[in-house]
Amino acid sequence: MDFLRKAGTGIFGVLTLFSLKVILDGQLFLGITEVIVFGALGIWCFIPLAKKIKLEKQQEALMIQDIQMKRDQQLFKIKNGELPVVSVKSVILRSGETAHLSSRGAILMEEQVTGYEAGTTSVRVNIAKGVTVGKAGTKAKAVKGYVGVSKGEFALTSGRVVFAGEIKSFEIPYSKLTSFFTIEDGITFHVGSKSHMVCLPRPDVPFASLLLEKLTQA
Repeated sequence: MDFLRKAGTGIFGVLTLFSLKVILDGQLFLGITEVIVFGALGIWCFIPLAKKIKLEKQQEALMIQDIQMKRDQQLFKIKNGELPVVSVKSVILRSGETAHLSSRGAILMEEQVTGYEAGTTSVRVNIAKGVTVGKAGTKAKAVKGYVGVSKGEFALTSGRVVFAGEIKSFEIPYSKLTSFFTIEDGITFHVGSKSHMVCLPRPDVPFASLLLEKLTQA
């Protein structure tokens, strides 16, 4: 906070001197001396602020680098079979079951009708032998898309995939899982003809994908 007090004091000083200049001289024109004085005060005010901003950016870059390094180390351990053990909040573990991933910002997605778009239809009606009349009309066509239906905790345990949501939940034992596909911001699971799509926070996606590969191969 020292640099803020210093900057505030300097700005106040500049404004005070400028006000006195206007009052005494009765004009806004600045001479060379005033320009030098005000410029020096301005530099004195904002150099500490610029240094502070630069330092904060450097610290932020180092923090991001440290986080990425830790993630890379965790992914390396998973690739080598060292699975993490985590705690879960909403998912109830069974006897002897271990949680390896907990993502508490997960969203269950479902395909639903999101709107309608107009289409055209054409009907031909026979009114006499060899004579037909055409009639055009409009017909609404349903537009489908994936929407979030429930927010909750997504977990990968030693025996199953679990989503414990506020409204909807599901679980899939690995032995019944037909396939899974990693998408940009989540994972889609297939069990026979049924599918479940779960969106995860971006940092959790590579961990979930790699853990699934290891757990389904076990």
